[in-house]
Amino acid sequence: MSFLVIGNPCDGSKDDIPWQAPEVICNDGELEKAILSDNGYIIISLFFPFDENQKHQDEDIYADHCEQRKQMGYNSGMGEIFRKVAGISPIELRAECNNINKPGK
Repeated sequence: MSFLVIGNPCDGSKDDIPWQAPEVICNDGELEKAILSDNGYIIISLFFPFDENQKHQDEDIYADHCEQRKQMGYNSGMGEIFRKVAGISPIELRAECNNINKPGK
């Protein structure tokens, strides 16, 4: 199984958590109600194997919209709040992780 994870936002100061994210609650350095990966990171998504028989959306559909938001400085929406929370405790990749999800790996 493959998961999308972020670092623990509770590793930082309470002042690091944006006021717009009141649901990010820390207790003794742990994110309340978080599910952790085997390596102790916060799991935010599960990736399913691609099945062309299932309905899906290609990320290219959103490329123009995402670029416009980037050019505007991500000036609105939950995405920027999420980016701030996820950026509190960045994950450092190990060298052996650079080959994950590459063909033949």
